[in-house]
Amino acid sequence: AVLVLVLGLHVIVWTLLPVLLCPNLQLDLAEDLAFGKEWQLGYWKHPPLPWWAADLTYRLTGQIDALYLLGPLAAAICFYAVWLLARDVAGGFNALLAILALEGIHFYNFSVVKFAHDQAQLPFWAFTGLFFYRALVRGRLGDWALAGAFLAGAFWSKYAAFALAATLGLFLLFDPQARRAWRTPGPWVMALTFAIVIAPNAWWLVHNDFLPFQYVDA
Repeated sequence: AVLVLVLGLHVIVWTLLPVLLCPNLQLDLAEDLAFGKEWQLGYWKHPPLPWWAADLTYRLTGQIDALYLLGPLAAAICFYAVWLLARDVAGGFNALLAILALEGIHFYNFSVVKFAHDQAQLPFWAFTGLFFYRALVRGRLGDWALAGAFLAGAFWSKYAAFALAATLGLFLLFDPQARRAWRTPGPWVMALTFAIVIAPNAWWLVHNDFLPFQYVDA
């Protein structure tokens, strides 16, 4: 009940504050609208998912201010995933403390109103961690598949997800207990699911000379 209250207040407060106090649209949100209306599989700067979300929100509501909902909502979904993982590891009360601690980090409050790729990737990173942990502990193929799907979603949000993918891969190689998973179909199911979900964007990257990576290099 406390978690629901915290998440609800988080979304309401951090949506209303910019609506009431910012006469001009945040720069990242203006960029969301500029890029998102094209609905491409990829862009020269970043992957497309956040821009799609912004354009879809505007098309559904007809209100530019509705874009301010996206960042706080992404943070709240991320909080919920972190709570689920922390509850599995440390119990419900300690999981709630973890969420309250995250509320004090600016990426989840002041910065979250500028919805863009950094904010869009938050729930995908958190749910990837949740299902990766559950896959290792429970050994269920469904958890492996969900971990792969959410990891692909992180890549659709921002290519910085390479850091997350590398971390998971290294953990599977170097942790003695995690290495046992290679004797099961789990990691291969995760890899296959990831490949299927990321395939359209990967196809675009190959056929457009990996433009976002050229942008980073420049």
